[in-house]
Amino acid sequence: MARSEHADHPLAKLINAFFVLAPAMIKAASSAHALYKRLPIEQIYFIWGTVLCFFGGCYPTTFAALQAADHGGLQTLGVAIRDLSEEVIVIVEENKKDDREDLDGDGVPDAKQVEGKEFVKRKIQLVLKKMNPKKVNDAFTAMYTVWLSV
Repeated sequence: MARSEHADHPLAKLINAFFVLAPAMIKAASSAHALYKRLPIEQIYFIWGTVLCFFGGCYPTTFAALQAADHGGLQTLGVAIRDLSEEVIVIVEENKKDDREDLDGDGVPDAKQVEGKEFVKRKIQLVLKKMNPKKVNDAFTAMYTVWLSV
């Protein structure tokens, strides 16, 4: 059966959404970071101050959270996010290859011939085989450490 016939499986929808949205989100975040790096510091302070003005009662909490994150390893958080985004890009590229792969030679990609649970299992195995577990573990550890410090 074709994958489109089993697209109502909740995890299949989530997996497909991830492979579509992740590259766009990474590109948007990279563009925002590049813009941030180009702006003069005065403009960054102005934008940050404007954003904080609309937090109301959360204003002191925002500063406290940022200070706690800074003490908890905020610098490592940037590296962790960059490492995770690199891993996501690798997995998305491998997923594109997997979606085109036709090992049985019948002219239909194998990923489109599997049912809902088998499709989810296939994609989870793809992620587990293609990711760098040490890099992902280090990134999640850094993010968790900063989160706990806040």
